[in-house]
Amino acid sequence: MHRDSRAGDPNLHTHVAVSNKVQAIGADGIPRWLALDGRPLYRAKVTLSEVYNTALEAHCRDLAGLEFADRELGT
Repeated sequence: MHRDSRAGDPNLHTHVAVSNKVQAIGADGIPRWLALDGRPLYRAKVTLSEVYNTALEAHCRDLAGLEFADRELGT
């Protein structure tokens, strides 16, 4: 969770980290940590971000009664 932007402006936001590691049991019975191919996660990052942000907004709305509205961005 961060409370400001890189420029120091107020900007409450969160980040989500997703690991691409799995533990698998090898044919020899020994557990090993392996890396999944991260390219599909990378390609889906915008969609995953929107899903996360939508769920976070819903949680804030349900928990604290907050309302969200679209706004025009200045140039």
